[in-house]
Amino acid sequence: MLRAQRNGGYGATSIGRMQTGSSLIEILITVVILSFGMLSLAGMQAFSVAANKNINNRGLAIALSAYYADTIRANPAAFAAGNYDKAASFTATDASVPTVTAGSYCAFPNCTVAQVAAYEQAMMDSRLKANLRAGTFALVRPVESGVASTTKGDLWIMWHEQRGSATESSENSFDNCPAAIAAQSPLPRCFYMRVSL
Repeated sequence: MLRAQRNGGYGATSIGRMQTGSSLIEILITVVILSFGMLSLAGMQAFSVAANKNINNRGLAIALSAYYADTIRANPAAFAAGNYDKAASFTATDASVPTVTAGSYCAFPNCTVAQVAAYEQAMMDSRLKANLRAGTFALVRPVESGVASTTKGDLWIMWHEQRGSATESSENSFDNCPAAIAAQSPLPRCFYMRVSL
């Protein structure tokens, strides 16, 4: 019996039936499955980068709004006179950064409170455009008993974010944008703050 196995008997038959490698179809199926996994990883990476950018934008909007609120509180007479008022408007394609020249620099007591407010508005506009895409702001004083408030103001920081997918547009429903631009398309991202003197 041992001699029969050596000469191609029972042992040769079982070796011939053993699989010795992968077929081309199995390799192609493996490549397709791996490519789907790599595509999902690439999508997660793109979403992660966009989310990180959006978080940075919101952090900048919070910091700049806190700065502007402090400048308003330092000049209450100009605020009460309406020198800080700015109507809500937004243009998503606005990429120009306004420059504030040295000649327009104004500091109290060498300037009137209205000139200081105008300078601060120009500086805020310049900072927003330089740091946020199409960044702008609005400051509207609420009307109480037919008179604009002299101690409260609604401040909005608005900017445009690049969206990676159509589903991200639903995030806008969580933003508190001014009523004047609520129907605008594309709707900007908005950060709202109530300023109280």
